[in-house]
Amino acid sequence: MTYDDYSTRLRRLHESMALCPTDLAVRCELAECLEAEGATDDALLQWQQILAYDPNNLKAWEGVARCRQCAPDTASLRVDHRRR
Repeated sequence: MTYDDYSTRLRRLHESMALCPTDLAVRCELAECLEAEGATDDALLQWQQILAYDPNNLKAWEGVARCRQCAPDTASLRVDHRRR
């Protein structure tokens, strides 16, 4: 994907999140897009939000592991499983 494609996709995903912040499918796609852009800190936050709503989400756990592997200094961050 080109930079413009990612930029447009990110903008649309953020707009979707503003309309429905509990849409986990959109949040997963946003996290994946952020990872692809190298924004692992932002992606990690999205994965953690998914786990706050669905602690058994395997895709989110895999995303957390990938992000922590890319940024080892975040390994001490804890995931809060309580719903917000």
